[in-house]
Amino acid sequence: MGSPPPESARWQVVNTKYCRWCGSPTLRKFTGEVAMHFPGLQNIDKPPVLVFPELSVCMACGITQFVVPDAKLYLLSQRDPGSR
Repeated sequence: MGSPPPESARWQVVNTKYCRWCGSPTLRKFTGEVAMHFPGLQNIDKPPVLVFPELSVCMACGITQFVVPDAKLYLLSQRDPGSR
């Protein structure tokens, strides 16, 4: 059967009613600002990739989920993958 298409997975992250970690129904939505930095000293001069996602935060366990938009995923994929 394979994995669901990305659109389906993204929809589930944003629209789920229960925490996928603890099962609690206490999810709340927030707007976030996330700066994704590339690891390692060799990447210190590379600017972070900024995303402003909708966050889904479980008020019971603290697990937070968000979806990185396609344009930002593209930017992340264009950076040196060997720079871990």
